[in-house]
Amino acid sequence: MQDAGLALDQNRLTLLVMGGSQGSLALNQGVPAALRNVLGSGELHGELVQVLHSTGPRWLEEVRPVVADLPWYHVTGFVDAPAAWSVADLGITRAGTGTLAEAAFYGVPLIMVPLPESAENHQLHNAQAVQRAGAGRLVEQSGLAAELGGRVLECGLPGTRQEMRRAAQQRPCGSRRPVG
Repeated sequence: MQDAGLALDQNRLTLLVMGGSQGSLALNQGVPAALRNVLGSGELHGELVQVLHSTGPRWLEEVRPVVADLPWYHVTGFVDAPAAWSVADLGITRAGTGTLAEAAFYGVPLIMVPLPESAENHQLHNAQAVQRAGAGRLVEQSGLAAELGGRVLECGLPGTRQEMRRAAQQRPCGSRRPVG
């Protein structure tokens, strides 16, 4: 079955990669390789997976050829955020307040890569708070290549993902989206 708005298979585990409306060069360069390594055949812990990666319009043509051979990896310059969040099972994002509020509203567990240049390092502090609450895991940008794959494997475990979803739903702005 396909999701009409995003052309995704509703029977697959969906990872949403989003670096904001302008995209994130670090996520656009680091995430495809890490996901290729851990999801090579398009499976995570026995579940079929698909990735929806919003690159930002500027970076689309740089990312598209990198994942062209992965039928489960969908790249787009821009995505309807409410539609994407509503189908996401796990997000790989920055840690701005807006992104964290959207994830909490939709009850989506996160792997957060804070922007190191954010004012007063507020994204790191935001990510630490979400991690303490159990709704996400922090990967610093300097450790993206070395750590992201392991975090995806950890957070992709069904039990871990369910615990993180419950924690996300308990955060301010959290929804009551059914866990399942």
